[in-house]
Amino acid sequence: MSDDSDEPARVAALASDLAATPRATATEAFVESEAMLTSPTNMSPGMVIRGLAAGGALERLWLEPTTMPKALRGLKDPLRLLSDREMGFRKKPVEAAAEGPERAPQTDVEGGGMPIIVADAGRSGRLLPGILLGEELGRSLAVGTGDEVIVVVPDGDVGPTGVRPRTRTFRVSGTFASGLYEHDLKTAYVAIDEAEALFLLAAPNRVAVMLDDVDGLAPAEAAVRDIVARDGGGEVRTVAQANRSLFSALLVEKIAMFLVLGLVILVAAFNVFGSLVLITMEKSRDVAVLRSLGATRDGVRSVFLGLGMVIGAVGTGAGLLLGLGTCGYIVFAGIRLPAEYYLRTLPVEVRLGEVVLVAVAALGSALLATIYPATSVAKPSPADGLRND
Repeated sequence: MSDDSDEPARVAALASDLAATPRATATEAFVESEAMLTSPTNMSPGMVIRGLAAGGALERLWLEPTTMPKALRGLKDPLRLLSDREMGFRKKPVEAAAEGPERAPQTDVEGGGMPIIVADAGRSGRLLPGILLGEELGRSLAVGTGDEVIVVVPDGDVGPTGVRPRTRTFRVSGTFASGLYEHDLKTAYVAIDEAEALFLLAAPNRVAVMLDDVDGLAPAEAAVRDIVARDGGGEVRTVAQANRSLFSALLVEKIAMFLVLGLVILVAAFNVFGSLVLITMEKSRDVAVLRSLGATRDGVRSVFLGLGMVIGAVGTGAGLLLGLGTCGYIVFAGIRLPAEYYLRTLPVEVRLGEVVLVAVAALGSALLATIYPATSVAKPSPADGLRND
């Protein structure tokens, strides 16, 4: 809308409407825009600065699991980031402090030469807003908690010589580690009011919709697009579109693992097939004797089908026991990954549906591999089986 005073109401209404998205667990407005960060030793262009509401749902879902509580407190209250020296306090020995006109209350009177805290009116630190950096970004800029960084916004103020970049100094409250290298290298968080002032916004320019499962992304995207179009239009971007390279790599890996697992099951089925063929060749005379004693073709066929199913069940059970046991050991003991990998330990997630699907596929392949040997051994007549004996 043309009137900026209506923008907060419009954003609030959109966030309220998006709360009805299927499988949505949280909906909240926030600020997101691009900028550049500089430190005394390095610079990081193409950064994404996000402004979140203190104590909101996005802070709880995005930051709390990957950030130290002390860093979040510093982001909410920048006064916590100032050191005692910057706040005007310093340490003096008791004898020296006693001579001064201003002396803080002494906590250890019998401490002799123990230092005490005294006020120094001649010093005062700058109260700067806090900023939370990704772990890789902090390492790239060579800064830590309490250090100062400068945020540069390209489309800044208009001066005598034209448009000039707008800069603002922030104090690092800490770092977060999400487990995604690109995210930790290109993302920083500030308070939402600081972000609005930095980017000259009257209201948040983004609304995030969090889902309970990524599998519901497609229907949720369609519902969000309908709601946004009905409320005046806007850009809709999913987490898969924002991290296209990551999701493409995961899809390729999933297809490759499916092919590898399928080949393993196929090889196992051929082994079952070959074993049963050898058994039928060795037991052809015994089968002929059973047929001559009154056994039917269906009875002989069921015996070999049962034998194939027992082989498949034993192999599937042993594989499940070994696989789940290995996963349990990795979860409890942990396996450290080399430094080249961004993950610290090997992640393990056991999905019951996929485990059941693999077990059923293994049993099904064993059954299919048993059909031909069981049919072929029951087909000849008793006379054909005993002809050479």
